[in-house]
Parts: sequence; C-alpha cells; structure tokens
Amino acid sequence: MSSMLNNELIQSKPFEIDISENPQEVAEKVFSLWKELANSTEGEFYVAAPLSSTPLLLYQMIINRSDEINHWENFRFLFMDEMLEENGEGYVSREDDASYVSFAIEYLLGPLAKKYNLDLSQIMMLPELETFDDFERRLNEHGGLDLLVLATGAGGHFAQVVPGTPLDTGFHIADLNKIPGYAEKHENGAYKGATFRDKGMSLGYRQVRGSQKTILMLTGNGADKIEASTELFSPQRSRFTGEFPISILYHPEVAKKTKVFVSKEALGE
Repeated sequence: MSSMLNNELIQSKPFEIDISENPQEVAEKVFSLWKELANSTEGEFYVAAPLSSTPLLLYQMIINRSDEINHWENFRFLFMDEMLEENGEGYVSREDDASYVSFAIEYLLGPLAKKYNLDLSQIMMLPELETFDDFERRLNEHGGLDLLVLATGAGGHFAQVVPGTPLDTGFHIADLNKIPGYAEKHENGAYKGATFRDKGMSLGYRQVRGSQKTILMLTGNGADKIEASTELFSPQRSRFTGEFPISILYHPEVAKKTKVFVSKEALGE
C-alpha cells in the first residue's frame, strides 16, 4: 500500500481510488472500464478524453484491441479542449502542430476510422465557438457524456479549466496563462515543436457534473503530477475549491460516479 495513500485515507475519500504498479497497468484497467461501458450502452456512446501524453498507452491499447468493443459506428469523441489562434477568433488549423484535433486523429481516431471505415466528421464532436449553448443542449439531450476521462497537472488543471473558473461554467474560452508552465510543458512534451497560444476552448464543471462516469488517470513522475496527486489526496482535502480545479472530484454530484486510477510513480514512489 502506498505511503501517501493508506487504507484509512482511501476509505475517507468520496470517490474510488485504484493504485497500480505502473502506467501500463493503469491503461489496462481504464481500457476494461471503457470496454464495459461501451458494450453496455445502446445507441451513441459519447466520450471525452485527454489529448496529451497521459492516455497514449490507453489509446494504443484501444486500437490494438478494438475488436473487443462493439458498435464503433456509435462512437462519438467529444473534444473537451482545443487551442485558439492568437486573435481568439477561431481554432488553430489541423495542420498546426498545436492542434488537439490533429493529435486525436493521429493517435486514436484516424486508426479507428481506417479500421472500421468510419466517417471522421461523424465521430468528432467539436463545439463551434459561437454556439456553445447549442452544443451543450445536444449533449444534455443525450444525457451527458457516457464517459469522461481526465488527466491533471500543474495547478490541478484538467482539460483547459484554469484555477478560479466558476463552478457554474460550461464550455468556455480559457486564459491559459493562469496555468503555470502550460505552454512550455506541452511544447517540450507530447506537442514537441508546437507554438501554444494564450487562449483555448475548454469544457467546464457543468460537463463534469453531468457525465455518467468519470475517470481520472494519474500517471507520470514529474513534479507537477506528484504535487497534484499530493494535493488531491491530502487528508485535509474534503471539498471542491475553485483554485484547485481537479478537486471537482469532491463535488457530491461527481464523487459518486468517479474512479481514480493512479500509478505509484505519480505518488512519488
């Protein structure tokens, strides 16, 4: 048992916590839950998941074992964030190295579309900047996300939800300068060589509160990951506070449908 997460502390948290030896084991467990939910859902299956290095093992597993999941024609990938151009008037192009859409196509959606002859324009759900309300309405009519997969890092951000974002926020434009080192970490990591902007689209707390199932993947041994996990699992942490966005997992509407999969390295072990 982890020195940070003993049995007593795990039992005190309002969400489920599963500790794994390594990121591969985390990916395997998340894949199993993804498969279970997808195969038990009738009609369209709405998923939002991170577009960063954290889920890459999971995405490779989904591609390699995609035959274990039924009805890919019902799969819908909702973009929970994307980068905006400097003027804030539109998304970056898919040819831009900072494009989350291109990242998703390369590492998950493209291989699935090719394998199952799927139409990418039908799979991908990207809200128009001018019609967030209409997009949220469509999502709510579906019953919210069937599965929301999150990752967290500097300052406890997730997607592009920055510290200080109000609890009643839905899809919105975020000021990424409020996330410490956001651009540098992406530009030197999964988006190596990209130029990140100051603004980005992000889902909000309303989408987290409305999801049917939420997963947090906590892997990696960087200082930001360990700091985020330390704060999230702190014995003193018992509720949501806006200055630490991922603490939304403590919200009563969210905690009961959330499972956190964490590898020991993210606990500093």
